[in-house]
Amino acid sequence: MLRRVLRWLRDGAIMMLIAVALIALLEVGLRLYMGSPAFHFDEARIAALTPSSSKAYLRSVDGGPRIIRWHTNEQGFRGPELRDSPSKRVIVYGDSNVQARFSVQAETFTGQLEALLGERSGDDIEVLNAGVVGYGPDQNLLRLEDDIERYEPDAVVFHLFTENDFGDIVRNRLFALDPDGNLIRTRHPVTPDARMPKSAWSRPSGPLLQNLMINLFAEAFFRGRARSAQPHPELEHDPEGFREKRLRQHAREFAVYANDAPRKYSMFSDHYEADIAFEPEGESAQTKRALLTAVVEEAAAVAAEHGVTFLVVIQPTSRDLTTNLPNHHRALAGIEGYDRRRLDRWAAEICETAGVDFINLFDVFAATGEPNELYFPTPDPHWNEAGQRVAAEATAARLAPVLR
Repeated sequence: MLRRVLRWLRDGAIMMLIAVALIALLEVGLRLYMGSPAFHFDEARIAALTPSSSKAYLRSVDGGPRIIRWHTNEQGFRGPELRDSPSKRVIVYGDSNVQARFSVQAETFTGQLEALLGERSGDDIEVLNAGVVGYGPDQNLLRLEDDIERYEPDAVVFHLFTENDFGDIVRNRLFALDPDGNLIRTRHPVTPDARMPKSAWSRPSGPLLQNLMINLFAEAFFRGRARSAQPHPELEHDPEGFREKRLRQHAREFAVYANDAPRKYSMFSDHYEADIAFEPEGESAQTKRALLTAVVEEAAAVAAEHGVTFLVVIQPTSRDLTTNLPNHHRALAGIEGYDRRRLDRWAAEICETAGVDFINLFDVFAATGEPNELYFPTPDPHWNEAGQRVAAEATAARLAPVLR
């Protein structure tokens, strides 16, 4: 009997070791398939896309799951290598909406914009995708300053996402305002972001099991199956709780800026601009407005100095425009101070004050009559391919005449 028990224990241990080995091999294979980290540390902008890299994005928010394979070229732009001598060149700066790793290249905002400009003009117009996940207008300004002489664009599109671009400048701690209201670089050293993996074998800090690639694939599979069965799940709202939680978060973030402290929060910690939406007269909201104004003015000045057309494209947050997310504008309508148009109108007013040409996509998207169809369903706040198409059409209509 003892020998039989020992044999069972031995066989069980062997089977366990085999299972662990197979899981380890699967984990290694998935990590190799997903590719090395898409980001590397940048001493000026915190992080940048790694040139000549290939990555897989696991998309399940609207069914699936689907694997989107995306690439960067030798210069670190998402997309193909630069052309030798295009007739015109446009560079689009922005965040994850512009990089759009959730869409195949041809269906991104930049890919569709390039196709539309080519159709309208008949010329070989190249559109470079300078979008980077997590980037704010401050990081895009710094990249524009580096790029404009090197790539000699004929036009620059400066994308603003009202979900978080006001707050990005506060969180990143790259710029501040001097006593006269002028934009200045802070004295704080730029440090690597704690949420950025250092290799294909490292993951952001957190519970081990949650960071296993096997777990991420499994979650995406089951989430995708659930979404296929119920594309638009019923949303639960807690508008008062949402307001208070977000305002506390903004207060903590703004305290870092107000105390002139180094960066504390990740550049990937984006969230809704609740201080502007609910307390527009507060110091946090007013400082954000002043900072974004200074950044837009500086970006426009850089473009003007080089004779480059400069266009701001304002993308509204899904929460203020659609009913795709919990605590959307209809749920928030009765909350004190809330105005669903404040964020996009502030961005538009900033452009008007700076004398900068702009497109406010809130009006463009609303005019379609189906803004919900232009954004992903919960929990993803990004625009989908249909939204990118509408934005590309509006942008092409504005740029085509000046690129002739």
